[in-house]
Amino acid sequence: MSDITWISGGKRSSGRSGYAVKAVVPHISESSTMASVDATFAGAREASAHYCVDETSIHQYVSESDTAWAVGDWLGNRETISIEHVGTTASPPNRKTLDRSTELMVDIARRYGWDRYTLGQNVMLHKWYSATSCPATLDYEYLIDKANELLSGTVGWSGPGEEIAGVNRIETAEAIVRKKDSANGTMRTSGEGYADLLTGMWVAGKLGAAIRYGGDGFYLADGAGGIYLGSDNRFDTNRYNLEIWEKVKGIDIGGTCFVVPGDSYADGVACAWVSYNRSIPIVFYEAHSNFDYLVSKFEYAIGVGNTVPKFEGETDRIAGSDRFATAVSVAERFGQTWTQPVIVTGNGFADGLAAAQWVGNSVLLFAEGAATTDALSRHKGEVSSICWIGNQNAIPYGRRLELCESAGLL
Repeated sequence: MSDITWISGGKRSSGRSGYAVKAVVPHISESSTMASVDATFAGAREASAHYCVDETSIHQYVSESDTAWAVGDWLGNRETISIEHVGTTASPPNRKTLDRSTELMVDIARRYGWDRYTLGQNVMLHKWYSATSCPATLDYEYLIDKANELLSGTVGWSGPGEEIAGVNRIETAEAIVRKKDSANGTMRTSGEGYADLLTGMWVAGKLGAAIRYGGDGFYLADGAGGIYLGSDNRFDTNRYNLEIWEKVKGIDIGGTCFVVPGDSYADGVACAWVSYNRSIPIVFYEAHSNFDYLVSKFEYAIGVGNTVPKFEGETDRIAGSDRFATAVSVAERFGQTWTQPVIVTGNGFADGLAAAQWVGNSVLLFAEGAATTDALSRHKGEVSSICWIGNQNAIPYGRRLELCESAGLL
């Protein structure tokens, strides 16, 4: 970049002792002006960064070939490029500052041969190296998402509605959490297993918990602590989840449950948003006494989809000719408004389960299938916008245009 201003006086160690640059570290300066950051690094304090960014300029204090004194860890300093951002915890760096920083991050990525940024790989946090709250309220997730957009050459969906997306399932879930911005706890798994998330959906909704991916096991926090819930199989996890939150935590499980297949994600995803927003537990079907025991707890047991056989205690069935039609049937039954349908891919569970926390009183539909097209046509007088979950790899832009036309938005 040609518009970087060099500021002398930055503390440094010459070279990097043979270590290669592996990551950038975004910092919050806890200073309200660039001038105060300049003065700090020029003063007696033994600290520095390679760069500092505000909404109009970028200052550089240390060459990237040298080591800045930035993260409080010798190896960490040797392997990273530190970028300060003008702002404080109480008044965090604004959007203009963040956008300016992403331009610098893109420039760095291209010079070091990185095609994208990933937190924990080539983006590290100061607090991971030493006892500090930095980056505090700096929105480093926005920095990562925006830089990745620029690196991929895409700027997101520009058609009707709103896109909530990251470059992968983990970052899409985080983008939804940032939009939700009201989480009281956390529900987390690795993002590889849909079953545990489904089993905890009703509790997460009661707690207002954020659904996140990125963890070793299924974890659900209620604000006063967390519970790791896992067993040798999904069916036992399902049972333990219900019993712990009912008997130990004292949460009312209600009188209604959904029964979905234990080995197929689609029907579970179709009703996950209802489970989250209406606090209706999900029970996995299995030909076992444990299943009979769980269903007996409820006055009403609603089978979802066509793959669950008729079972003892079944009081209702919601199903369509395929997964897409089943999702529409669930939406028609439980949706309170069609003003802004939330649309996810029906070919993967991750975006759909993460989106469950965002649906609210609206409806969730799968992007694929004639049933979705027909449903939007039926409700075109009600639909004013659409929320798309995932990038164009999840829901291709051509398909989005078809659905927008069906909804009367084009």
